[in-house]
Amino acid sequence: MPKIVDHDERRREIVLATWRLIARQGFARTTMREIAREAGFANGALTPYFTGKDAILEAAFEHVFASTSARIAQASRGARGLDALRVALGEILPVTEDAKLEARIVLAFWDLALTNPELREIHDTAMRAWRERFEEHARDAIADGGLDPRVDPAGFADRLLVFAIGTQSFAALDPDHYSSERLADLAEGFLRDAGGTAEG
Repeated sequence: MPKIVDHDERRREIVLATWRLIARQGFARTTMREIAREAGFANGALTPYFTGKDAILEAAFEHVFASTSARIAQASRGARGLDALRVALGEILPVTEDAKLEARIVLAFWDLALTNPELREIHDTAMRAWRERFEEHARDAIADGGLDPRVDPAGFADRLLVFAIGTQSFAALDPDHYSSERLADLAEGFLRDAGGTAEG
């Protein structure tokens, strides 16, 4: 009896293999042959699942953003206001092995997205969702007294997004300097200084 192949699971295996390769050696050195080998497939066996390398890359980068967003949603369940913002930052900043891997992949992604409209749209969609989440949490923080009522939630969300992405980049490039403890301190300092806590 022919073996039943789970098409979606195979695609996921290929995406994860691509993810690992880009994190280890960058985009330029990642070939279809290496992706197939990393995923445990014969060379040429990727064709039924992806039309080419660009399609695999799009799926890999979508996976990165989707994974981060899913972690944020899961970790912040039941949290509100400043607590929810702390949780979100904790999932974006590279303080865990998964987040460190994602940060290295995102660095490669940005370079490609500058000239690839499909990748740019993936990025823009993810950033819009994160900005909206940050703005919602900022509104709650103001209502709860955690942020100064004069704070503009939309502007705060923009600043927080820039802080998160910028810090993610620096931490990926200089992980020895940006330890998990230092990143946590930076995140707390940002929330305190940029948000003007109601107590301050």
